[in-house]
Amino acid sequence: MGPIPCDETQERYSENTGIGVPRGAGGYARGNGPAGSGAERGKRWNGYWLLGGISALLVLAVVGYEVSHSPRTPPRSQLTANGPASQRTAPALQADDGEIPSGRDVTPFDTQYSAVSRLAPDLLKALQQADNDAKGAGITFRVTSGWRSKAHQQRLLDDAVHEYGSLRTARQYVNTPEKSTHVQGKAVDIGPTDADDWLIQHGSRYGLCQVYANEMWHFEIRTAPGGTCPALLNNATD
Repeated sequence: MGPIPCDETQERYSENTGIGVPRGAGGYARGNGPAGSGAERGKRWNGYWLLGGISALLVLAVVGYEVSHSPRTPPRSQLTANGPASQRTAPALQADDGEIPSGRDVTPFDTQYSAVSRLAPDLLKALQQADNDAKGAGITFRVTSGWRSKAHQQRLLDDAVHEYGSLRTARQYVNTPEKSTHVQGKAVDIGPTDADDWLIQHGSRYGLCQVYANEMWHFEIRTAPGGTCPALLNNATD
C-alpha cells in the first residue's frame, strides 16, 4: 500500500483513549489540533477531579467539626418545664393539712411533713425511740398518717360515709374532727404490718399502745414507758 493521501480521512485508533478518532489532512483530529493535545486535556481533567475531591473532603471536615463542637440539647427525658433534670428543684412541701403525698415513704424522723412535726412531743419522741430499736430487728416504720387538720379529718369522714353508705358505719373507722385524736396530734398510724406487729408486742416499753381492735395500725400514748396498755376499744365509736 502506498502513502495515505493528505486529503483522505480515515478512522484511526487513538493511542490515548482507544477510541476511533476521525483524522483529516495533516493527520490531526478534526477540531482538536495536534494529537498530543488530547492527552494534555485528559491530564487537566484528572487534575480538576482531584482538586474537586480534596475540596469536598475539606468541606465535610469543617461541617463535622462544627457539629461535634456545637451545644447539644439534652434528651427529652432529662428536660422539665424549668430546664434539664440536673437543675430540678426539690418538690414543694405539702399543704399544711397533715396529708402525706401519695407514694411517699415517711418515717418518724421526716419532720418536714406536718403530719410528723405536729405530733405531740411525747408521742413523737416515743415513736422515734421505738423506730430506732425496731431497726435492730430489721423492722422499718412508715408513718401513714399522723397529725391532721380539721378539714383533712372531715374529708376522710366524708369519704368513709361514701364508702360505707352511712355515717354510723363510717364512724367506726373515722372519727369526727371534734373527737379525733389525730387532729389533737395524739395519734399516729404506722405501717407496714410487720411494724404494727412489732409495736403491738413491744410498744408498751415506750408508752405506745394499740387503741382500737379494728385498727391494728393506730397507736397512742396510753401508758407510762414500761407500763401495761389498757384493754382495746372495739372501734372509734366507743
